[in-house]
Amino acid sequence: MGLNVKLCRIRKVWFDQLEKDLNVSTISDLSEDYKIIVKNFEGIRFLLKKYVTLENQRVIDEVFYPTDYIGHMIDFESFNRIKKDDLSKIKDWPISYLSETKVSQILSLLNQIDKNEFLETYNSKELNDYGIYPMIWHDDESSDKFYNKNDIKEGFEALVKLFIRAADNKNYILVFIV
Repeated sequence: MGLNVKLCRIRKVWFDQLEKDLNVSTISDLSEDYKIIVKNFEGIRFLLKKYVTLENQRVIDEVFYPTDYIGHMIDFESFNRIKKDDLSKIKDWPISYLSETKVSQILSLLNQIDKNEFLETYNSKELNDYGIYPMIWHDDESSDKFYNKNDIKEGFEALVKLFIRAADNKNYILVFIV
């Protein structure tokens, strides 16, 4: 089990429908496509924030932790009393999203990033010292290894491709930390 982020592209018309009748079980049917960044998105986020200017760090935070959401915020005191089997019955989860405008803003920033310079900010010791999840970063670049510079590169490239598709199609992006 680990911390992953699932980014789902969704058409504005489907987003409007979801906003009127929030039902998380329909999201898979409504999304155009999605990308799951497996367990290294906090590393990508950390390095992006390190790379961009101070004023753009908030934009980077929005990629994985959007401030806009539909639904109701979870009352964690009540949530902790829900049995695991009952979680599927909850239909009013808050869903974080990036609007078409935010998608374009984020893509504009991502397009300004020189991938090679960005990757040069990778420092496994620094990521581990700062407690960046999953805190097992290393410098072994073997193709069968994860949590290294190559893993960050692949995650970053997938992120940019998803934002390009979303911007080109004027999509929203739903963001789930799972």
